[in-house]
Amino acid sequence: MVNSKKLYKKVETENGVINIYGCTEVKTYYDIPTWSRTGELELAFTIEGRTYFLSEFLNIHNPVYNPNPAPWMMEFDGYTSDSYFSGLLIKLIDNGEGVKVYTYIS
Repeated sequence: MVNSKKLYKKVETENGVINIYGCTEVKTYYDIPTWSRTGELELAFTIEGRTYFLSEFLNIHNPVYNPNPAPWMMEFDGYTSDSYFSGLLIKLIDNGEGVKVYTYIS
């Protein structure tokens, strides 16, 4: 499905090129993850038939859990990896009312 998305940015790094595709803008909603033991609602969004929860994304700007983010990631708010070479990047819209979703591939 990546081929149908417009190239957002091409980033040259010392280890190769990273292509970032997107962006798809989607609304967020509250849902209960299947793995939840407490049954608490979490902020989620659905894209391409899959539901993602914001708790699955690492905060790029958190100095404790992500002290050295890659410089090319700094314009985004969070990321999750699909594999060693690809994943999703998000930008929050209106304090979490929605997200812009991007795919990165190296």
